[in-house]
Amino acid sequence: MRNIVLKLSVLYFILAFPTHADQTSKDGFVTANIISSNCIKPFYPKDSLLAGEQGVSMISLHIDLKGNVTEAKVKESSGYTALDETAIKMFSPCKFTPATQDGQPVASWKDVKYNFKIKSS
Repeated sequence: MRNIVLKLSVLYFILAFPTHADQTSKDGFVTANIISSNCIKPFYPKDSLLAGEQGVSMISLHIDLKGNVTEAKVKESSGYTALDETAIKMFSPCKFTPATQDGQPVASWKDVKYNFKIKSS
C-alpha cells in the first residue's frame, strides 16, 4: 500500500535558502539575506505526504527595513496548493538582514525556493 511505503520512507527536505554572499550591484544595492534560525522548522503537510505530492515552491517575500516579512506570495507554484501554503507558513516568520542601498536599509522583495521531495531509503 502506498501509505505504508510513504510512512516507511525516509524524508529528506532540501531547503534552498539563499546561500550566496552579499552581492553589491553597481548602484550600491545589497540584497536581503535570511537568518535561518528564526524560521519555522521545515515540515511536510501530512495529506500531501500521503498523496505523494512533490514539487518546488518559489515564494516572494517583502522584507521591511527591520528585516521582517510583511508580505508573502507564491511566485512559482509547486503545482499543489498545500505545499505552496506550507512554504509561505515556513518562510513568513523568518527574519532577514534587510537589503541596503548605499549602506542604508531599504525594503525589498526576496525570492526563496523550497523543494518538497520524498525519497525512499
